[in-house]
Amino acid sequence: GHALERRRRLMLTLQHPRERVACRPTLRPVTVGVAVKVFDGIVLAADSATTLDLQDVHGNVVDHQVYNNAHKVFQLHRDLPIAGMTYGLGQIGPASISTLAKDLRRRLMGVDKSKGDWSVDPDTYTLEKVADQVVAHLHTELYQPLKAQGELGFIVAGYSADSDQSELWHITIDSSPA
Repeated sequence: GHALERRRRLMLTLQHPRERVACRPTLRPVTVGVAVKVFDGIVLAADSATTLDLQDVHGNVVDHQVYNNAHKVFQLHRDLPIAGMTYGLGQIGPASISTLAKDLRRRLMGVDKSKGDWSVDPDTYTLEKVADQVVAHLHTELYQPLKAQGELGFIVAGYSADSDQSELWHITIDSSPA
């Protein structure tokens, strides 16, 4: 199919008078994620495979493990129209992004107040504020202190309290300099 043809085009064969060397680029796993904003709402969909880094006791990546049943689309609040979708990094430190999204949901619902009250007020919340809380949770509290590497994408989608139009906020957290 198309993917095989693309791989064939990416393969480069170098000729030397005495030897022939085939060079292949490193193929990185990718997420297939789709966010479609239509008049009546937003549709989020993603594949279910994720790659997690396996680290030694010193935190060095020694291998990768692919899981084919990852959750990449989440309810960020059980009672309000707020959802999230992730791509890129499958983990920050030892925790999967799915686990971190569940932790965030507990905070947004007011169940976990161990790090302050992040409860979403059903009458006044905005999706922009929720997106800011996602950045605070994933980037400020976790990504930066753990010196994570790689790109993490997160989409916050849904409706603000006083809006009849859906919104979509795209967040990219990256270790490269600005």
